[in-house]
Amino acid sequence: MRTVVVVLVAGGLVLGACARAEPPPPRPEVSVEAARVEHPLDARGLRSCEILPALDAARIDIDPRTARDESNAIASVCLWQSLDRAMSIRVILNVDYSIEVMFGSLQAAEGRREYEIRGYPAVRESPEGASLCAVHVAIAESQVFTVEATSSRPEPSVRPCESAESAAGAVVDAIAARG
Repeated sequence: MRTVVVVLVAGGLVLGACARAEPPPPRPEVSVEAARVEHPLDARGLRSCEILPALDAARIDIDPRTARDESNAIASVCLWQSLDRAMSIRVILNVDYSIEVMFGSLQAAEGRREYEIRGYPAVRESPEGASLCAVHVAIAESQVFTVEATSSRPEPSVRPCESAESAAGAVVDAIAARG
């Protein structure tokens, strides 16, 4: 009987230790220095509606014929949609937007994730389970573009971040191919 009690107590301690969650490690601050663009690209003179190649648009289920120019005085903007209109991709090209502003304005964004796309600093913002995902990519110290993907498709087919990241990679490739 005494052995059983010891086993139960030991088992309870093990279970108790497993049930306690450790606090997450502190998220390192990303300095602008760490986010420098080593091989800057120049997107000046490009229009967003000409930047996503038709083949890449089709790969992410976007109909290239749906391109709609939504440009304004601040940025070149283009919106594409899927054939069923349930998915959209918006590319926003800012050629006078600094990397410092990009990282600073997104510090508190919900679902924020910092990483690289094709070697360029990127920040993704998307709350868990959201139908909208925005990926911001710095291609030069003062040039940033954003890809927003929105989906109204039911779960589990909603994967706007995958679409946004694929489109962002295609945009980097298109700008780099320009020379």
